[in-house]
Amino acid sequence: MKVLVLGANSGIARAVVLEVLENPPDGPRSDLEFRLCARQPEILDSLVSRIESGGASARRHACDALGSSDRERILAELKSDGPPPDLVLAAWGMLLDEGRSDGESLDRMSRVNHVSTVEWVRALAEWMDRESAGGTIAVLGSVAGDRPRRRRPRYSESKQLLERDLAALRAELQVRGERAGANRPRILLVKPGPVLTPMTAGLGPIPLMVKPEVVAVQILRAVARGCTVCYTPRRWRPVMALLRRLPEWLWQRINI
Repeated sequence: MKVLVLGANSGIARAVVLEVLENPPDGPRSDLEFRLCARQPEILDSLVSRIESGGASARRHACDALGSSDRERILAELKSDGPPPDLVLAAWGMLLDEGRSDGESLDRMSRVNHVSTVEWVRALAEWMDRESAGGTIAVLGSVAGDRPRRRRPRYSESKQLLERDLAALRAELQVRGERAGANRPRILLVKPGPVLTPMTAGLGPIPLMVKPEVVAVQILRAVARGCTVCYTPRRWRPVMALLRRLPEWLWQRINI
């Protein structure tokens, strides 16, 4: 099983990698091949050591989410390695204190969370589709994409736009598959609630926050079931269904 992780230094990404390592979905650990992409790959030393000591193989790739040249280089390296990955996890993202961030930083957050992620997913999906390789691309969205947050409007917007564009790409791949009878890749949108990771460390106590290990297990279950959307923990699905129905005047009074 080949696993590609974009943003492998994220807390959720690390938890997913370790869960796959501990409970390989298909075959022995020795068949697991991890390709880990991060802007600072040296941060991944301990994770690579853990993978290799567990009997699997791992390679690191220096990669900036916003670098189109990095995307072309990584794709070329992956294609030279053989068939496409069985699982891709697009886990990079940014979450800023929007009241204290400048416009340039907010623009970067929007591009990382939305535009760049969609570009990477499209490039990978088209390669996997051409090869009729199947596989799954799991993309980290957020429950914040269900309705704009008063304190984090730019972050919420980036996740809303990500969800919209992934739905369009999913539909495009489905049409292609129906025409060609191909084994098309699946795109899974993961919508976590607050997760206890370095990205959320500065936000203070948040209700219903969970550890990334809980999220990792549920992501892999959703992959195995062939889901298109995964709320994690699962309680967020009914919670967000209720919050979407609140009138706007009341929603704006909720301090989240």
